Amino acid sequence: MLVPVMASAQEYPTAVVRTDALNVRSGAGPAYPVVATVYYGEYVYLLGRDSASQWVYVRLWDNVTEGWLNSKYVRPAVDVSTLPLMAEAEDSAIVLAYTLNIRSGPDVAYPVVGTVTQLNYVEMLERDEYGIWVKIRTSSNVVGWVHTAWLSPLSSVSGLAQATDVGAVPAGTENLARVTAYALNVRSGPDVAYPPVAIVYARDYVTLLGRDQWGLWVKVMTASGTQGWVHTAWLNTGNIDIMALPDMTPTY
Repeated sequence: MLVPVMASAQEYPTAVVRTDALNVRSGAGPAYPVVATVYYGEYVYLLGRDSASQWVYVRLWDNVTEGWLNSKYVRPAVDVSTLPLMAEAEDSAIVLAYTLNIRSGPDVAYPVVGTVTQLNYVEMLERDEYGIWVKIRTSSNVVGWVHTAWLSPLSSVSGLAQATDVGAVPAGTENLARVTAYALNVRSGPDVAYPPVAIVYARDYVTLLGRDQWGLWVKVMTASGTQGWVHTAWLNTGNIDIMALPDMTPTY
């Protein structure tokens, strides 16, 4: 992955864009996806370069977004060849979520250890057994787990090594059930006729709040606090007795 050697944006040399519009890409080459666009006269921070000094790794004016651009379209304040040589990881991904929580384990039940913002890219280190959560490292060296739904991988997740030790799920999860569907609609009522109010994904945890009169649908709360109904066929409820939950069948 890309690891700058200097501590803060204020310490990096700058360059000014000298073309009308310049794509910032996820890798050092025109085949990589565009993560942002900069325009004539804008400044960027220079973090590093490729081995040929033809592409430079930059941080944009927002001090968050990072990526590669062709050095011939900027006027650098320093000789590009003096910038640190940056090596791009084989297994990397672009963050899609505006702000993505990084957790200590492959589930929303694990505590947050950091965040990474949209359009930055991360190094993928390992995957869970299903390839739904991946362990990552950010450019600031934060290591933890994120859901692949919020990443655009630049290489195959299935090709990553499977993690062998992810730690125990934190205590206090007695009322939690794990989602088994890849993507599961959380609905406003206990039937598919009700509209979705949220989506949860495989291996996500939801808190069980109640059930319908037959115990086929349960009212849940997601990790984000959204409440709604899901069918029990798509949950692993462990040893929880569904019929022991309060009957919350809507009366309207």
